[in-house]
Amino acid sequence: MYNVFFNYQFKDIVNSKQMKIHKNIAAAFQFLTILPLPVKTERRHLEKSMVWFPLVGAVIGVITGFAYQGLYAVFPASISSALTILIYIILTRALHLDGFMDTIDGFFSYQDRESILKIMKVPTLGSFAVLGVGVWFLVLFSSLPMLGSKDYIIIHTYVRTAILLMPLLFTYPRESGTGKFFVDHVKDKTALLAIILTLMITAALYFIDIPGSQWTVNKRLQILVYGAFLLVSFFVSWLIGLWSKKKIGGITGDIVGFTIETTHLFLVLLIALTFKISHG
Repeated sequence: MYNVFFNYQFKDIVNSKQMKIHKNIAAAFQFLTILPLPVKTERRHLEKSMVWFPLVGAVIGVITGFAYQGLYAVFPASISSALTILIYIILTRALHLDGFMDTIDGFFSYQDRESILKIMKVPTLGSFAVLGVGVWFLVLFSSLPMLGSKDYIIIHTYVRTAILLMPLLFTYPRESGTGKFFVDHVKDKTALLAIILTLMITAALYFIDIPGSQWTVNKRLQILVYGAFLLVSFFVSWLIGLWSKKKIGGITGDIVGFTIETTHLFLVLLIALTFKISHG
């Protein structure tokens, strides 16, 4: 009788933890994408969801990578690139791109701290934001044809891992805001578990063959290249954090979005450059 009771209690505990993890993962996808997951989540699940950001990034990479490969089977590279970028924007609700544009408008206004923060809150776009998103589009448009399916996954995983170090190094400069929730709830354990998850995803990509993939360099060196790309992601995030601290005293939600898209560009260019050098 005791064994039966113990088994039921143990199963209840396991099922309860699985349900919590299930909802935490769902909260991460609901926050970062438009993917219609039929799971009801609450604020407490979003608080625990950030460790799963790399997984969301990997799924975004899978979708955009295979989208490009599928489109390229029908359309020229230029049209395939443009449509893949559009799919990415829709998939992420332009969440990060909005922060990218707001940050450019604010930081390149060359105003004082309070004025920059006000500009970043204004819903209209300035000329610098339009110019910035134009450059963002052109870089992606011209570079995507040189990427393999695995590269998309690596990029979107790494950029969403790197931002989790920012709240550990920088504070939130406003009294309230969407970004404050992010800064307040990323802890050392969150970042550590996210990095472990990222390394697991990287290892899986190294050993698993994916259609449309191509090695940027010799396969034996590829794991070192992946490691270098992850370090670049952390470094770019840190530099942007320092810049933001100097400008406005910390990081906001817009800065996090700016960091994701800027690091996105850096990795795309770096992978394209590496491929070009190794293949002539």
